[in-house]
Amino acid sequence: MSALRFSAAFFIITLFSFLIAPAVSAHSDLVSASPAQNEIVTTWPEIVSLTFNENLLEATGQQVNFLTVTNAAGKQIDNQDSTLSGNVVTVSLPAQMPLGSYFVNYRVVSADGHVIEDSYEIIFDSGESDLLAAGGSENAMEIVPISAEKEST
Repeated sequence: MSALRFSAAFFIITLFSFLIAPAVSAHSDLVSASPAQNEIVTTWPEIVSLTFNENLLEATGQQVNFLTVTNAAGKQIDNQDSTLSGNVVTVSLPAQMPLGSYFVNYRVVSADGHVIEDSYEIIFDSGESDLLAAGGSENAMEIVPISAEKEST
């Protein structure tokens, strides 16, 4: 009978470990962005805002979370005023920019210390240009984002 008890206990412990493991090992994930990845914006946005599924790490006296916007040439065009409020990182943009591709680059640190780093493209097209007439950015010259300089924490 002890083998049956051992098997039952092993099963319960294994089941329990699978149930709690995702919560223990989870890192922050990007859950929404404005403007969104690959979005074609027809009105130039005032801010870029990224929302994560959990609060991000805040370090007194140090900025560990970065959000930048660059043009197709890799030049940073945001107002360099990224802010963090819980699980939301924002940066403001200049009043108006030329039509074209822009890249949202971010590096954030989840509360458990895990670094999340990525970038995505947004396209500013008023609808009056031929920017996307050739079938979108796939047919345009390949543009590779140049991320902001990485800093260690």
